[in-house]
Amino acid sequence: MAEYTWVLETGELQRKSVEISYYQIVESSLIYFLEDAMNQLHNNSKVEEIKKYIYSIETSNVNSGNPSKMVVCLKGVTPGGRADKYPSEFRIQQKPSYLNDAYEIANKDNVKGILLGIYKTEELSEPIYCAWKLKPSQKESDKPVSKQIQAETIAEAITNGFAIAKTKNEYVCAFRKEFIFFYLQNSEWIHDHQFEKTEKKLVEETVRDSIIDYHTPQYLEQPGINRIYFGAPGTGKSFGIKEFIREHGIADYNDKNAYPNVFRTTLHPEYGYNDFVGQVMPVVKLDEESSSSIIEYEFSPQVFTKALDKAFRIRSSKEPVFLILEEMSRANVAGVFGDLFQLLDRDEQGVSEYRVDNALIAESIFGRDRSDDKIYLPENIFILGTVNTSDQNVYVMDTAFKRRFEFEYVSTERIIGSLNDFKFSLKLNEELLEFSWITLISKLNAYIVKSEEHGGLGLSEDKQIGQFFIKFKLNTGESDENIIKQLEEYNYNQIKGKLLQYLWHDVKGASYSPQNLFVEEASSFSKLYSMAEKKENFFSSQFLDI
Repeated sequence: MAEYTWVLETGELQRKSVEISYYQIVESSLIYFLEDAMNQLHNNSKVEEIKKYIYSIETSNVNSGNPSKMVVCLKGVTPGGRADKYPSEFRIQQKPSYLNDAYEIANKDNVKGILLGIYKTEELSEPIYCAWKLKPSQKESDKPVSKQIQAETIAEAITNGFAIAKTKNEYVCAFRKEFIFFYLQNSEWIHDHQFEKTEKKLVEETVRDSIIDYHTPQYLEQPGINRIYFGAPGTGKSFGIKEFIREHGIADYNDKNAYPNVFRTTLHPEYGYNDFVGQVMPVVKLDEESSSSIIEYEFSPQVFTKALDKAFRIRSSKEPVFLILEEMSRANVAGVFGDLFQLLDRDEQGVSEYRVDNALIAESIFGRDRSDDKIYLPENIFILGTVNTSDQNVYVMDTAFKRRFEFEYVSTERIIGSLNDFKFSLKLNEELLEFSWITLISKLNAYIVKSEEHGGLGLSEDKQIGQFFIKFKLNTGESDENIIKQLEEYNYNQIKGKLLQYLWHDVKGASYSPQNLFVEEASSFSKLYSMAEKKENFFSSQFLDI
């Protein structure tokens, strides 16, 4: 049985294995603990269940005037599930749908929303209340979201009454019931602006004044790496990066939102070292003595320097920083990295084995008086890239560069459920041939790599396409016939435009096989496109029969 570090009545910590009954809290007990906390200190509170794990609370006292209202999403605190690595980690697990419902109800009613966990074991006479910021989940599935808290934070709450700690990407509070109204009055300040601003200011001032904070190594259980996701176009390489970031520090990461610890750039043939690192630029300033404009030259940092600066600033808090490089094969990456190429060799702790001199970067990060500091990658920065294998003819990475990265292949055979599917039909004589995008690409990919002697095109996997090669606009419950028709027209236009253009020029044009992907009547792209516009079948019988 797994051993966890449990908090005792005195605040002491003890590692041991226990039965589930030692810490499990039934829903009726959760409600009791919530009501007990909210009806103390001369407060009168009414707790009502809105739906499972979501409760509305209306509270009043002699000083409050009108009753105050709030919405609470509630769950019992349980062990973290990773006793071998994190024996002191505890958590609540709540489904994204519950989090989203609670957030939407609070937002709609314009009241405070609270995400609360209750830690109670057989050895504790009173529970400890744990609180996180209630925010909507960006997860596409309804797999439970975990919110962590350390046993040490709970122990501090037992001895001090109230404790605040920072997890990977947010603040969590633990407190005795006597402090619940203090928390409710100050939750926004604690979780958001003031506490974060104060901490950031203190960290920046302290780090600027002390070189030790920059260069003191930190042990991370998941140290930074360099990784490239590679595969055919549309296989979901960027999706792989998104999942990696969610698993390594930002659980609610979504590409559509901005995150201060995530830096992204897209490489292209004109992309160079100055675009990546930065350069000295003229800056117009006002001379206070003469009140006239003067020109000074300052270093303007770009994405690499900004990401590295962020990593050093938050190094002591062990927060991760992610630098994403999209389309790496479309630029001369050796030229893009320049002297920083040497930093990509990392030791077991994720720190650069070799350091380089770069006064401009050093001064930008460490300060003007520390321009002689060596530049290196700390253990909390991850460099993640994508490479389209069909683009390797643009710029080929040399072996020395490639060996400094981990490579993860994203196969065309990886199909994520029924996501991004689209059905359409083509006329063949008097019949209609029905096609599904997901089955079509599987068939196309098999035909592309099948050897010539076995009736295929005999091409390499580079010419295959992934599930997200085309991103369709799917009907999410729309009933208006005109809108449905517009969606279908848009999606089919992607087939006859983007897909056929790729298959004609990049697949058919590269094949010397006697087999043909298209019918004989499609002797030119214009004829092929014309057939597609009429929704006439343009696939050859050899292809349809595989």
